[in-house]
Amino acid sequence: MSDSNQKIGLVGLGQMGSAMAHRLLQTGFDLTVYNRTASAAQKFLALGAKVAIDLPTLAQSVDVIFTVVADSPDVESVILGRHGLLEGAHANTLIVECSTIDPQVSEEVGLKVRQAGFRMMDAPIGGRPAQAEQGKLIFMVGALPQDLELARPALSALSSNIIHCGGPGMGISMKVINNLMSQSIQLMDLEAMALGIKAGLDPQVMLDVLTSTAADNAPLRTRIPQSVLTGL
Repeated sequence: MSDSNQKIGLVGLGQMGSAMAHRLLQTGFDLTVYNRTASAAQKFLALGAKVAIDLPTLAQSVDVIFTVVADSPDVESVILGRHGLLEGAHANTLIVECSTIDPQVSEEVGLKVRQAGFRMMDAPIGGRPAQAEQGKLIFMVGALPQDLELARPALSALSSNIIHCGGPGMGISMKVINNLMSQSIQLMDLEAMALGIKAGLDPQVMLDVLTSTAADNAPLRTRIPQSVLTGL
């Protein structure tokens, strides 16, 4: 259930951001959204969200702000840039930065936010939009304990697993390490599948064997049969 006294902002309405917005609205949060392309935000009016005309206006009107944008320059622009969130931030503003970006940039932005008298934590996401809609994301959190507690009600609506990895910067560092491992495993899977197919093995037979032995891993059960082999 939502904290009825807490107002949430969400910046960035791509696939993941939109799914998070839907979930926050479904669980009763007072939500204000902003997206660079205004049309993506307008559809949330009918679902009960408020739509901010710009980033400072959003920051003025909410307590906790989730940012879910594409890359490091976008994070810098949205938070620190001209007409960015800090121009409208108030004493209790907490920015929850969920994008997967360069850890050094995340730490530098967070330091500037704190030096300006505000609060920021990194909480990159594990999972897909469908899991966001179901409240089953994983958050890898780098935060001061008091900031995590302020964000916890909204995080709990979105997540089945909130892992506090340490202080600011540790969440995004963990996400980059996680991505390195998961993508390396998937590359290994694809190379093995290609080798077997070239040798004349049936892909489904290979999956049956590999998922029954110590070679088993998540992409063999999900992405490869559901996307790679189907072309979807």
